[in-house]
Amino acid sequence: MKPADIASPDVLVRAPELAVLDVLDVALTAAHHALFAANPELESSEYLLEVPQPSVSACLAEAILGHVDALQAALGRYRQYSAERREILGCVDADR
Repeated sequence: MKPADIASPDVLVRAPELAVLDVLDVALTAAHHALFAANPELESSEYLLEVPQPSVSACLAEAILGHVDALQAALGRYRQYSAERREILGCVDADR
């Protein structure tokens, strides 16, 4: 997992909210890597189903990771919508 490409200055002129969304994306990627580093057992997609009593840390990390993935997917959809809108309006540098 890696964050999306950072918006160019030309894009930020038309969609300044992307600046903070880029920062959020980088922070989510860092959180993802940190949670896997702290809970390497989560590398097995079946871990929580296989282990009779998984650790509280692993369960909470798994829940957070689900939200991280969902939020990053939403960020991607927002970026796509923003790019399409800039294209429709005829703005410069629509594809980041």
